[in-house]
Amino acid sequence: MRYGELMGRVYLDVIEERVSYATWDWIYERARRVAKRWKPRPLALGWRQIGGVRVTQYVLDIKTEYGLCIVGDAETRTTGESFVFPPKVGRAASQCAVGGSLGAADDVLVAVTHQHELAAAEFARISDLFGGKTLGLPYHILIVALGLLVENSLPGTAVVHGDISANDGNEAQRGLASILGEAFELPVVVDAERVRKRLAASMNADECRCPRAGDRFSVPSGPVYPGAPRRHACPLR
Repeated sequence: MRYGELMGRVYLDVIEERVSYATWDWIYERARRVAKRWKPRPLALGWRQIGGVRVTQYVLDIKTEYGLCIVGDAETRTTGESFVFPPKVGRAASQCAVGGSLGAADDVLVAVTHQHELAAAEFARISDLFGGKTLGLPYHILIVALGLLVENSLPGTAVVHGDISANDGNEAQRGLASILGEAFELPVVVDAERVRKRLAASMNADECRCPRAGDRFSVPSGPVYPGAPRRHACPLR
């Protein structure tokens, strides 16, 4: 993605009740390692006092009480909207869902794709942890990479989507592999064959319009219901 091509909106949808605190702690530590070693180095929002007035500024320390806060990169010094990778998601292992209105075996990709058909209470179970716009700036790839890390760590429970091209996915995949030394699958939304397989089970022959190889696919953008959780801003106090 190049600056100005798209708004660079990135979503990370997670069914939190299926995620244990311990699992998220493991994911968060890996995300912290990725962000710390990522090139170009990310920027966060901060503040300082000037003449008794608190002024916002950009800082290299992205770790805050709210999580990993990322708004741009230090090399180009360009910034977009803020993204927060939260330090706490999920619930105690003994409370993790094994059923519920979506069903334990339901795929988050299917649920988000059919979000307009879900009741408000059902859709509210899906948390959008990102939701901001990178404007296609260089830090877009890091945001996609962090979403891809979660998607690979929580198959069927998390999906990263939005303004993500195949090139974005490839760059994010390579970046993760170089830092963590592991292989990662591409974001499912840039792989038409994987999308087709995961959506086909939820559609009958008459309504199935699964993408063909080479098609660009994206799930519906943004929460439909006001109660759907959003965590894409770095609060300044």
